[in-house]
Amino acid sequence: MKSAVEAERQGNPRIAVVTKKLGRGGTEMHLLRVLPRLIENGIDVRLYLLQRGGILEDDFARAGIPLSGPQETRSRLLNVARSAVGLVRFLRAFEPDAVHYFLPEPYLIGSAVSPFAGAPLRLMSRRSLAVYQSKYPLVAQAERWAHRGTAALLGNAQAVVSELIAETGDTRKVGLIANGVPEPSLAGASEPSAMRSDLGIPPEAFVIAIVANLIPYKGHADLLAALARVKERLPRPWRLLAVGRDDGILADLRQQAAKLGLADNILWLGERRDVPVLLRLAQMAVLASHEEGSPNSVIEAMLCGLPVVATAAGGTVDIVETGAAETGILVPPRDPAALGEAIAAVAGSPPRREAMAQRAKMRAAERFSLSACVERYLKLYRNLESLAEHPVQHVLDTPLDAPNASRTPCASRRHPQENPHP
Repeated sequence: MKSAVEAERQGNPRIAVVTKKLGRGGTEMHLLRVLPRLIENGIDVRLYLLQRGGILEDDFARAGIPLSGPQETRSRLLNVARSAVGLVRFLRAFEPDAVHYFLPEPYLIGSAVSPFAGAPLRLMSRRSLAVYQSKYPLVAQAERWAHRGTAALLGNAQAVVSELIAETGDTRKVGLIANGVPEPSLAGASEPSAMRSDLGIPPEAFVIAIVANLIPYKGHADLLAALARVKERLPRPWRLLAVGRDDGILADLRQQAAKLGLADNILWLGERRDVPVLLRLAQMAVLASHEEGSPNSVIEAMLCGLPVVATAAGGTVDIVETGAAETGILVPPRDPAALGEAIAAVAGSPPRREAMAQRAKMRAAERFSLSACVERYLKLYRNLESLAEHPVQHVLDTPLDAPNASRTPCASRRHPQENPHP
């Protein structure tokens, strides 16, 4: 006879989510949106962090998400050791039905310590192309080793899924969960005219927005070079709102902007919590990344009714529609000339821009809703046992109320060699 605790867990599996640190990045914002919805739907979710002290921790706590993990120290080696030991203790205490790893470092540490933690079922989400593997070949080898004992490998864009299939040679254990973004909240927001005044933006200014942390691969230097090429062809006056955390390149970007004669046109706004409000001030959005997974910032801009000019990097090509039903323009990465021409083309044609904006909002709402994203996680977590019999994508595509869908948590916490897809 089942105990009351066991009975309560029927259909409500325990899921340990493991990531690095709660800074304001795409993965962290994704988890902040998704995890509360999973808890509302009965999933017992606990979040383990390799390093505590991130800027979003209070947001996760207010959302009712239990947090565990060691405080960050100045020693990287000590951080790794403490996080590994802490993870083992956490998993042994929680006894999850599955552990879901986000980002490479948590995945590799978790895979290494799995035998000491009772070998729970492993899931992994990769949220960008693994460009880092070419720079760190040992990491690439370690990830391929970890894949062998992982039950499900998930990408957030078709390019990422294809990459995972190439690494494993196994289509059965790879699946797609596209990003989901909620409708923008403007509760309590100031009027756009007041915000423009607060930021020193002229009322008649044409505004372009880029939401991306200041990291070299996000392509801000390319964007500045592109704007310098076409600055005389843009509606006057014009401004660029650059929203994102400085990861050490802001001083160089400011210097570049000054040399190009753009310093007065650019507002470096840093990390902001009011991104949807800022996007209301813009007439178009841009992203100049050299590499991407599935950029939430592009989806958010489209939901706000903005046409997008972006580089054809990673999953961006899944989001921005070109051709007859265009929602924006895609250009090759690392090509400031093409990027500048695309920006000028959109900025210089109000009718085209308005048509793009309407289609962008509709496409984002239909293809990248938060509810659809959460439903796929629910299918995965409520059907963990089905991973032994069916391809991951089949599990993700099966309706939640399908007759053959298992609604019970994983019967046993499998050791990696018991995984059906070694």
